[in-house]
Amino acid sequence: MGSFTHAIPSSVVSKKVLPNFLSGFSDAAPAIREATVKASLAIAPKLPQKSLNTDLLKQLVRMIADAEPGIRTNTLVCIGKLCAAKEGVLDLDGEGVNENSYKYVIGPAVMQAFRDQFPPVRSAALAVAGACAPKWDALEIARRVIPSISPLLVDGERPVRTAALKTVQALVVRVEQHAQSMPDTAAKKPPAPTVPVSGWNDDEDDLPESDDNDDNDDDGDDGDDGGWGNW
Repeated sequence: MGSFTHAIPSSVVSKKVLPNFLSGFSDAAPAIREATVKASLAIAPKLPQKSLNTDLLKQLVRMIADAEPGIRTNTLVCIGKLCAAKEGVLDLDGEGVNENSYKYVIGPAVMQAFRDQFPPVRSAALAVAGACAPKWDALEIARRVIPSISPLLVDGERPVRTAALKTVQALVVRVEQHAQSMPDTAAKKPPAPTVPVSGWNDDEDDLPESDDNDDNDDDGDDGDDGGWGNW
């Protein structure tokens, strides 16, 4: 399909080719479903951003739960290439995969794939997570994604363990970048005092006078100096 899609106008692909193309994801024959998944990379550059995210990508994510492990693996590989699309390699309309798709469509599906019984599916899901790291929210990565990957660090399959370590390292870099922009503390500063510091001096004039002066006058009548000797 990739050999002739470049010659078809984008408007024709979006209005006439895409509806028939999407039916291949639901075909009863596994070979047709797998061929449809692989052909997604050929048709994606011809689609407007809205059709890419609302039509094609959602159908691809649904294939992550396909009964055939090979289809699940190839689906994740295609999603990873769409997420890591670069100009000149895989040119997508607009910004390609949008923020909502990263957060609400791809994220939950990938974390579910971490628990797949087929090792290549787990490895492919880790590759997608690494490709999505720059787009995912750092708080979501720290609270949900990394804890979901942690069991794969001790997976029974060595390729999965290696991929898990590489992915976690990429995600930690993303979290560190966000942490550097955070304030030193989340505690609120205490309110400033409302009583002025000079208040004590202002109140000294209002205090009652002591009777010590009267006692000193009586002692002075006896001829004493009234100094330190009276202590």
